[in-house]
Amino acid sequence: IDNPEYLEFKLGLALALRGLKRYDQAIKVLEEILTIQKSILGSQHQVTLMILCNLAFCYKEQKNYGKAIKLLEEILTIQKSILGSHHQITLKTQDSSKINIW
Repeated sequence: IDNPEYLEFKLGLALALRGLKRYDQAIKVLEEILTIQKSILGSQHQVTLMILCNLAFCYKEQKNYGKAIKLLEEILTIQKSILGSHHQITLKTQDSSKINIW
């Protein structure tokens, strides 16, 4: 379903679930949206990257650091290629990828 209103609703749902710490459900919705967004906007679009970032956050909160770091590294690689290594957004992502596992 590539209806923009549907995707906005699903994203709002995923963010609400994340806010309620219902990470398993949020991940399921985010993965659904991610598949659709990648097919519509591509893997380098800012909305796609934002969804990846939210997925990484959910994985981090579940202590699934391997998946979280993998996603943050993917985001960082894309941002470096588009924005450059010294762009503020790239640097923020780079800082976020230093996940404290303790």
